[in-house]
Amino acid sequence: MKHNFKPLTKKEREEMEAEMAKGFDFEKATRRGVFMNLDDEVVEYFKALSAETGRGYQVLIQEALYYFKENKMKPRTVWESEKDK
Repeated sequence: MKHNFKPLTKKEREEMEAEMAKGFDFEKATRRGVFMNLDDEVVEYFKALSAETGRGYQVLIQEALYYFKENKMKPRTVWESEKDK
């Protein structure tokens, strides 16, 4: 399967960045360890953001996912099967 990710609009990105700047409330969270395979470019993006902000890249990924959850956002991913090519 091939996937194409549609980027956030400028407004959506600004809202997400503002929300993430508030930080994640770890006191409220119940945490579970999970294993995920992420694209190198995604990991590198969050590691660079981590270097800029001084916050752990895994924390930043958690905050981004939490933002999506809290705002009931759905991914804008278009999936194509290999036979659709």
